[in-house]
Amino acid sequence: MLPVVQQLVALCRDGLGEWCHWGATTQDITDSATVMQIREALIVIEAHLDAIAEALAGLARKYRDTPMAGRSNLQQAVPITFGYKMATVLAGFERHKERLKELRKRVLVGEFGGAAGTLSSLAAAAWKPRPS
Repeated sequence: MLPVVQQLVALCRDGLGEWCHWGATTQDITDSATVMQIREALIVIEAHLDAIAEALAGLARKYRDTPMAGRSNLQQAVPITFGYKMATVLAGFERHKERLKELRKRVLVGEFGGAAGTLSSLAAAAWKPRPS
């Protein structure tokens, strides 16, 4: 982290670079950067899930009347359609998409607490309890 901060300080004019890391710890910066990387990865994952779901929906529609042998306990079972089989797989991917939405709310949280998590480097009274 220190080399990056030194480069940022050098790029700033009029001594303003000394403020680029003020109040934040290295942990604050690296945790926030990790969350930003996770956010970008989730965008890619979501796009792939959408594409897979769209393809499965197309297969379910196209083959809704195409018969195939169902399977149960690794053995041939009652007849089903290939479209039905694809629809059941699609249902699983739709659940994955819902899980991804829930995951975002819990994972995409930035962290900024300063030294010891008190934010005291940012304001003299930051560590004091706030009135309700």
